[in-house]
Amino acid sequence: MAPTGLLTIDGVIRLSQFWAQGKSDGDTVKITIPKGINNAFKFAKQPSGPAKIIHTFDTALSYDATTLPATAMKYATKVVTQPRGKANAGVRQVTIRMQGIDTPELHYKIYDGRTIVQIPKANRKVNIEYYQHLAGSAALALHRLVRAVGTADVIPCQFRSRVNTASEAIDKYGRFVGDIFVTVGGVDVNLNNAMLEQGLAVPAFYESMLTSEISEKISVAEKGAKAPDRLSKHYRAKVGQLDKRLKYLPFTARAKANPPQIGSDGGPTIHPKLYRRLCAWTILRDGAAQRANGPIPSNFSAYLREDRSLKEILLTRDFLKQGKAAPKRDFFQFFKNNRLSLEPAEIVFQEARSNLFTSTGKPIKAW
Repeated sequence: MAPTGLLTIDGVIRLSQFWAQGKSDGDTVKITIPKGINNAFKFAKQPSGPAKIIHTFDTALSYDATTLPATAMKYATKVVTQPRGKANAGVRQVTIRMQGIDTPELHYKIYDGRTIVQIPKANRKVNIEYYQHLAGSAALALHRLVRAVGTADVIPCQFRSRVNTASEAIDKYGRFVGDIFVTVGGVDVNLNNAMLEQGLAVPAFYESMLTSEISEKISVAEKGAKAPDRLSKHYRAKVGQLDKRLKYLPFTARAKANPPQIGSDGGPTIHPKLYRRLCAWTILRDGAAQRANGPIPSNFSAYLREDRSLKEILLTRDFLKQGKAAPKRDFFQFFKNNRLSLEPAEIVFQEARSNLFTSTGKPIKAW
């Protein structure tokens, strides 16, 4: 069933979160809800209909719906958190995964609290963060777009997501998925679309999206593809070896000392979804980390074949005509010899579902 409702969250974006001062990249943003604000979350059954204040997410927890319950509970995530520090008492915060876009990875590492790999203490130094070319540019561009709203350190914004149920708004990592809007000169600006127009994000479509949302993003991505010295120039279909020289910490130290220009960090860039898996496979293959489910495949393609999220995809052209009834395709029909023959805008991935439940473990079904 296509989503007919509209979830909104009103809050502010703190500019200090963005790289290189902070760690927010080009497609993930934290929205802060100031102390004392109790009407930030609203839901309308129809976008043009009346919206009601909701408290569904106040104490909600999320976990990956594909994992076993015992494991899922261990890695449950609060979807509404509180920033650290005494000054933030009573302040709430949500993390937004910007829908329909994916920017080059800024700080990917193979191990965190959700990743099932084991790194012996003697090898913990391999648990470092890598980045892709143009990842810094994407983060800087998003910062600039938000800064255009005004000179304050906090910028008013609104998150919007078309959903029917509360759990549909959350991904498996406890992040809200949707579009972020700011107001510039009295006009609503969609930051997701603006990043595509900047040419620093690739389209990243999921079957949870409306066909109208996908069509809109295809249109703005076509404009971004014309931007010079951006992803259209550096994007590669062929997956090569991981460039281990691209380490986040020294990259960030240099950026803080000498802020880079947008576009100055260009170089070969692959689909971010494949890059993250290339990082994991490379470190596991090198033997510095292990995993519980057996030996690591000797080649990258075999490693990808173990990934259930890549088993089947939909083609965008089919999805735009048939929606969720579109036929599912074998991803590896289009990924051969480590080369992806589809452009990012031609793929619709299946969403990794999350479960939402109360702090006492009761599933959340209604608003």
